[in-house]
Amino acid sequence: NVLASEGSNDEEIELGQCWSHVSEALIPSLLNAIGHPYDKCRDHIASLLFRMCYCHRKFINTLSYGKGSRSNDPGITIMNQLVGIQDSTSYSFKEKNRALGTARKFVAYCVHWGDAKHEYSQFIVPLLPLAFKALQTTEGEVSVEDRGIEAELVKGFRYAIADISTSCVVSYGVSNDITRVLAILKEMSEHDNWQIRQASAHFLRCFQGVHKFLFSQEQAESSLSIAISLLSDDRREVSNAATSAL
Repeated sequence: NVLASEGSNDEEIELGQCWSHVSEALIPSLLNAIGHPYDKCRDHIASLLFRMCYCHRKFINTLSYGKGSRSNDPGITIMNQLVGIQDSTSYSFKEKNRALGTARKFVAYCVHWGDAKHEYSQFIVPLLPLAFKALQTTEGEVSVEDRGIEAELVKGFRYAIADISTSCVVSYGVSNDITRVLAILKEMSEHDNWQIRQASAHFLRCFQGVHKFLFSQEQAESSLSIAISLLSDDRREVSNAATSAL
């Protein structure tokens, strides 16, 4: 028993050193490259970021390493960086669009490779506002090349939002996550950009259909209130999209 205990302690120490190295060296390097000019590189970066978060949680659950402590949790650093892309002033136009594309790929990996109970709550829901706001295009004079880059990004995020609304089901007993999503939809339904409001109407229709029997009375009323506000929208595109959510 003594030998087993010492072996377990050594393993935890090695694991702690490993994650310290990942957090201090590897993750900053990857996050600095999320605006990389090559799409294949950004794809690998998003994949690695997801795998780090996923593996870290598996290590915690299986070895009980670091439970109660989030000091070496790579998910915190990664989320802080991704959530802040939209408002960051450190990127050029092209770099920001590429970085947003990396965030979209990260979301896609969370949807298709992750566990709903963890990835949806910890990563997908906090990145939903970024996904919606990425649908807003730049106003004013923009070069043809930049406009094409932006259009491709918007197209990708439309697919991502649709994917989240239909593929993710909050059936793991955390009703508060449904409330969080509805709060985001309410915010997006009041956005100045009509395309974002339209996207929120489409998302609400799918989200409501998937979770209809999981809604509490308060959540059902909140969903209906959002749909009614969108139905009275000045833009016909938005009001038409809202009719299907009723």
